Amino acid sequence: MEVLKATDAVADLHQKIADRVDGIMLGLDARVASLKEGLKILTDEVSNAKSNDIAMTTLRPPLLGCQAPTRRAPEFPTDLNMKIASENIDNHPAQKRDGGNRRYRQGGLTPGPAQ
Repeated sequence: MEVLKATDAVADLHQKIADRVDGIMLGLDARVASLKEGLKILTDEVSNAKSNDIAMTTLRPPLLGCQAPTRRAPEFPTDLNMKIASENIDNHPAQKRDGGNRRYRQGGLTPGPAQ
């Protein structure tokens, strides 16, 4: 009697183990299929990106290394005005006479530290 119970228990455990292994294998198969689909999508995206890059390079050839970048037009007047103002300051007659010491020029005081 005990031998039959033990045999039934062993057979029941074997069945439970087999069922659990089948469930694990089904879950792993589903995961593999999902990862394969994700890989296929990424591969297709890379292929499309490559073909788009090739198409863009044929439409617009790359710039050669010897070409200097062009200056944007709106910046030029501002830079020019700043250069003119800088030259006007450098060439101002009062700057040349007293070395830029306004206190000396305006008040007739001797050059030195401010009081």
